[in-house]
Amino acid sequence: MTATQHAAYVPQSLVIHHESKTPGRGQYIQQNRQIFYERWHKQLKPDDQQHYQQDGMIPADIKRDHSDKPNISAIKISAKPKQ
Repeated sequence: MTATQHAAYVPQSLVIHHESKTPGRGQYIQQNRQIFYERWHKQLKPDDQQHYQQDGMIPADIKRDHSDKPNISAIKISAKPKQ
């Protein structure tokens, strides 16, 4: 912000976000995922498993959009049993 800009803070405010309620929302998800994959699959190294393990978590119930592409549409995280 610059010296001439102002922001108002109203702690009594209530913001309601209606998830995925915009008409047409999600219309291009598959198309955008394909473009992203084509542009970045050679540069990106899958490291999510490593981060989950470092945080003591293990992923379960991974569902992929396409078996030949690394798109994860759902993931359930379970706590890793302590040893």
